[in-house]
Amino acid sequence: MYSAISRIMARQIAPSTASPALKMSAVKPRRITGRMFSVQASLPRFPVAPLQQTLDKYLQTLRPLLCEDFKTGVGPLLQTKLEERAQKHTNWLSDWWRQVAYLDVRESCVINSNPGVLFPKADFNDLQGQLSQILPVEHLGKAPLCMMQYYQILSACRIPGVNTDDWVCFPPDQPNPPRHITIVYNNNFFEVPVYDSENKPLNTTQLRAQLEAVVSQGSSQGPPLGLFTMENRENWARAYKNMCKDEVTKSSLESIQRSIVFVVGQDGVSGLNYEHTSAEGPPVIHLMDHCLEYINSGKDWEAAGNAVTPRLLTMNLSHDVENSLNLAKENIDRMVQDLDLKVFTFEEFGKNFPKSQRVSPDSFIQSAIQLAYYRHHRKPVGSYESGSIRMFQLGRTETIRSCSSSSLEFTQAMLDPSQSNQKRAELLRRAINSHKQYTNDVPAKSESVLFFGPVCPDGYGFCYNPQEKRILFGISSFKSNDVTLPAAQMCELVADSLRDMRQVMESSVKSSL
Repeated sequence: MYSAISRIMARQIAPSTASPALKMSAVKPRRITGRMFSVQASLPRFPVAPLQQTLDKYLQTLRPLLCEDFKTGVGPLLQTKLEERAQKHTNWLSDWWRQVAYLDVRESCVINSNPGVLFPKADFNDLQGQLSQILPVEHLGKAPLCMMQYYQILSACRIPGVNTDDWVCFPPDQPNPPRHITIVYNNNFFEVPVYDSENKPLNTTQLRAQLEAVVSQGSSQGPPLGLFTMENRENWARAYKNMCKDEVTKSSLESIQRSIVFVVGQDGVSGLNYEHTSAEGPPVIHLMDHCLEYINSGKDWEAAGNAVTPRLLTMNLSHDVENSLNLAKENIDRMVQDLDLKVFTFEEFGKNFPKSQRVSPDSFIQSAIQLAYYRHHRKPVGSYESGSIRMFQLGRTETIRSCSSSSLEFTQAMLDPSQSNQKRAELLRRAINSHKQYTNDVPAKSESVLFFGPVCPDGYGFCYNPQEKRILFGISSFKSNDVTLPAAQMCELVADSLRDMRQVMESSVKSSL
């Protein structure tokens, strides 16, 4: 699912290049031992691509939008600076990516940055059902992948700051690591131990007892403090600073510093939301698949010793904090009302059809998105698709630019009545093969749906999970923008594009017989 994250960007945003020092830099791979990190130090460093190669690939994606060559201008100077940085850092991109793409951004994380995932609906609809439910090195083909993000998902946290946020990560060799999780029930926050005094994990039966204790203690509803994490980062930072003036509240906040949040509803609808600074999609998707597979297996393990009873965390709210919380409610209501999100399943075929045509399913779907946009807006648009670079040390993600000269030729031919299906199919295959040079898709095993908000006011957010016989989509836009379509209408355009592309390919095959 990771490479199946795409954003249509109708305008370009230039991020600030100022990057204050991190509170804690990325964990160094050579200091970590254990099976999960057994090949970490042997992974190659992320290289700086030759300038000519960068220009050739970049211009291919820019030509439909703009063509500007800086090969003889500032390009060589910037290339030299990148190569110098690559000599001094394990990964020349990763710290920049974390700081500029995440920590410096002041907008709300939940819509503008954090991914959400909707799990397949579970078979329960009450409280009892709600309560009842060491990684090997991964490889892409034969190449081992960096495992650092798995550690960071569960060990790192983003702390709000006024100008930029801090990122903290518990070191793997910490002598007394956290042995609890945070459970939020009825807006009450609980510190819930999940290990016994001998550092043995509680089994499923014991965890259920811990959850029952939480429900028993949390019958009265608390203030919705979780709304602060959806706020503009400057507003949240000021409220956080005020909350930390009270030592009891500060201790409670330190107890709940986590990056990933699982949401379990009584009606069987579940999912997760994770803070994007610490990790990209693949580790989260694999973690999600592991959890769902384990739940469905019904397995358990030997019980641990006695567990400490969950502790209700105390939050003493000043008048200023209460006012900030009321403001957060108003701001978040406006954001929620403005976001248009549609989750739908295309049932007519899945990755089985592109595979039958010997083309990449991911590139096929990306071409459908390009066609859907072009059909309504009658122009190409800058597009961002995430691509993993975990085959390098501390590798996270790079940008795949799905809009290219080849994709534009194809979309124009689909709207040109003078073009034959044979020619359209030829151009479609060319567009798919051009895109395939940049990506390897990693879909989720389960039929879950990931979704983002648009990256800019007049853009769209596309996420998709290609299964064998269907494709799950999460598409978003902003209602307040009069340029973009409602998400439901864009869903229809994508579905039409998929159907027409299948028809074009099948027709070309028949005409060649």
